[in-house]
Amino acid sequence: MGHDGSCWASSAGFTIQPTEVQALLKGFASADALQSSGLHVAGEKYFFIGSGDSFIRGKKGQNGIHASKTNQAIIIGYYDDSIQPGTCTTEVEKVADYLKGQNY
Repeated sequence: MGHDGSCWASSAGFTIQPTEVQALLKGFASADALQSSGLHVAGEKYFFIGSGDSFIRGKKGQNGIHASKTNQAIIIGYYDDSIQPGTCTTEVEKVADYLKGQNY
């Protein structure tokens, strides 16, 4: 997803709304709102479980998301109970690192 809410690529059935992108961008700047009300990604509400300078994590039951911010994009990975959260994190961060290396 671009910072402007445009979709660069997505998986079938995983549609992220521009308003969700804007809420994530605000969350990268300050996690206060996410801590109190959670985050919404692809129409699902996730509990905020952590963040850093360029990542946000959310969880809903056995499922979760890891979002990583680059200069121009937000990479969002989704995992269910068949995938370890750490694997999702690693793969999302690989893509984010590549895009950062390409000045995206």
